[in-house]
Amino acid sequence: MILKRREMLAGATLASVLLAGKRAAALGQIMRLEPPRAAPDAAFTTGDGKSRILADYKGKSLLVNLWATWCAPCVRELPSLAALAATLGKDGIDVLPISSDLGGAPTVEAFYRDHGIAGLPVLIDKDAALTHAFGARGLPTTYLIDPQGKIVGLEEGGMDWARPEVAEAVRRLLGGAPS
Repeated sequence: MILKRREMLAGATLASVLLAGKRAAALGQIMRLEPPRAAPDAAFTTGDGKSRILADYKGKSLLVNLWATWCAPCVRELPSLAALAATLGKDGIDVLPISSDLGGAPTVEAFYRDHGIAGLPVLIDKDAALTHAFGARGLPTTYLIDPQGKIVGLEEGGMDWARPEVAEAVRRLLGGAPS
């Protein structure tokens, strides 16, 4: 039996949500990666179709969230991710939600409009190239990348990103001072 990409990611998403939920409840924080590893350089596209790679953001701290509109935990966490982006933007930390939706930018734009999401860029992981390059086990998966392009943190599964302690954990892992 041949599984389609969406079916494989959906199955992996469920597994990662169950495992990450138990881990998150136990730890209550984003997992620090030791030692940090280099972020992949697979391409993704902006809403207007321009190709980007994470190295284009070198010198910036990044929170990269891999998600899709058909992923229930992703849908639940995206409003809180938008709130976090507004908070972290003041600290020079960019939040990059990168969607695996096959419908591309129009699908993400419609989702943002329908869910009142503002302040987040439209970014697309065409053919899941970046998701595969990261080695993500499911969606949502979030990576914290420092200004040197190293992955320093990881969160698998959905999270309430709007909690103040989460913003502080992100700042701490990325080497920034609390505000």
